[in-house]
Amino acid sequence: MRTVVAAVLFALVASLFPAAPVGAAQQVRVWDTAWSLPNNATDAEIEQYLTHLADNGFAGTWVSLAPFTWQGGLSDKIPGTNIAMESFSPPNPAYLARMDFILDEAADRGIQVAVAIAWAADYAGVRPGLQDREPPPFDDWFDPDDPNNGQKAYDYGYLLGQRWGNHTGLDSWVLGGDYWFGDSEASTAETWSMMAAGLDAAGAPEPKTYGPGGFTSSWNIFAGEPWLDYVSLNQHCLTPAQLQSALEALAVHGKPVVAAEVRYEEDQPPFCSWTEPHDADDIRADAEAILASGAVGYVYGHANRWGWYSTAIASLGSPGEQAAIEVLVPDPDPEPEPEPVAEVVLVEPNGLWHVRVEGQPDWTFWYGMPGDTPLLGDWDGDGVATPGMFRSSNGFVYLTNEFPADGSVAVGDPALTFFYGIPGDQVFVGDWNGDGRD
Repeated sequence: MRTVVAAVLFALVASLFPAAPVGAAQQVRVWDTAWSLPNNATDAEIEQYLTHLADNGFAGTWVSLAPFTWQGGLSDKIPGTNIAMESFSPPNPAYLARMDFILDEAADRGIQVAVAIAWAADYAGVRPGLQDREPPPFDDWFDPDDPNNGQKAYDYGYLLGQRWGNHTGLDSWVLGGDYWFGDSEASTAETWSMMAAGLDAAGAPEPKTYGPGGFTSSWNIFAGEPWLDYVSLNQHCLTPAQLQSALEALAVHGKPVVAAEVRYEEDQPPFCSWTEPHDADDIRADAEAILASGAVGYVYGHANRWGWYSTAIASLGSPGEQAAIEVLVPDPDPEPEPEPVAEVVLVEPNGLWHVRVEGQPDWTFWYGMPGDTPLLGDWDGDGVATPGMFRSSNGFVYLTNEFPADGSVAVGDPALTFFYGIPGDQVFVGDWNGDGRD
């Protein structure tokens, strides 16, 4: 009759039953969208927000440095302060100090901010209706009638490059930044090239991208420019399949591709055909498309916080946000995979051991001789049970801390061989003093 050793939940060394090899997980950097964070958030909200991003797998956030005229106007003040959001010709020192605070707080938390240093719909091309708000000077960036063509854009880039170049809280510079009408976009090329030249002259080493308008024609518009380091896509109306196709097509430029503005959670843009606000399933589908496309980055967005509205803080940790992180960011400290566990250990009278794990062929080896009593225990406290045997004919115990190789003929460890008991005794295995060793 065969001898059966009770070994349910017997942990084995992982190398005994190696899992199928799995390639390293692709990590896509995920930023949040908080364009109006500088001009709408309080200091406390900024600190809480950046802490949340750092604690939940985000690389950082994208914000706009220049205030939106269509979200409050340049005559407004930063909430809780007396800092007026004035034109950047020249830039308001107090407002730049506001960005100092954001970048410093991000750096303290180990994340980074991509800064849109202007906003095209406000400062270049056709601007939206300003109602009674004060517009910025129209020639702030590039005036074709100015004899010093593009000098203001260059000077602005140079000033920012000197101020924040090499800042550990700064990820990259975003030029452009959305348009209301696509036909005005090409005419602003000189604005961005001069701004980029100013950044370079100041020695700012961070990569630069262009935030295009939401028009198919604009995704590639400046992708070939030598100053552009990575390509960004902007389109809130794409299905996941369309998104993947568009991102893959942008790879033709030989530069990294980032899905910078796609569908926002809880958003239902009036210019798209969606009949319901986007939910977590939509965000997950987009994230999976981004992963499949080979893009290196994704700028997640939520309808309640891209413009930093009163509900911005309440939106942190939303289901869509969690779905995007789950798909795109490997867990930096994952729970260890459980070791394979033996369901049954069976020892034949002739000393042939069988270890059976569900879904795996038996692991077999020779250990002991006919008449031996098989043992199983964690002899060295490493959390792995290994074989042993009691030879009732002479009262000796033979243990090993190594699990025998499949198909091998194993022997006990001489250092773990000792005399205990007399012929006819029964043997038991246990951790009698709670030190983790049997």
